[in-house]
Amino acid sequence: MRPTDLTRREKRILKQMTISSEYSERAALRAQMILLHHNKRTVSSIAEELDTSRATVSLWVRRFQERGLEGLQDEERTGRPPKYSEECVKALFDVLKVSPRKLGFSKSRWSIRSLESYLNTTKGYSIKRSRIHMLLRERNVAARR
Repeated sequence: MRPTDLTRREKRILKQMTISSEYSERAALRAQMILLHHNKRTVSSIAEELDTSRATVSLWVRRFQERGLEGLQDEERTGRPPKYSEECVKALFDVLKVSPRKLGFSKSRWSIRSLESYLNTTKGYSIKRSRIHMLLRERNVAARR
């Protein structure tokens, strides 16, 4: 792999990335890889010095050579989609604004169990009590209002 050519601007930005707290640790590591490669270091020696694999160094050097600084950004990751749609989560927080009595429940306050019942039977979602509890806790919202 040929040494990476850098413009003055790219070199300045890469150096900044290695020392600034504005950038993630991963971004700083990638910038270091490019700077070392620019200084005619081999992929093997860079991998050894930075305690990473040769494949990782090669990946980031190649992406930088193909796309420049933008190539050092994380790409969107694939994986399992969220189990609960935004629509379902929105329905949960919308229903909390309404008294359970107005929706046919005998209680005046929501419980996790009554929220689960309403969302699953009336709205047609399939959401577990544990997930409802977690969503409420993440947003510091009490079920009982």
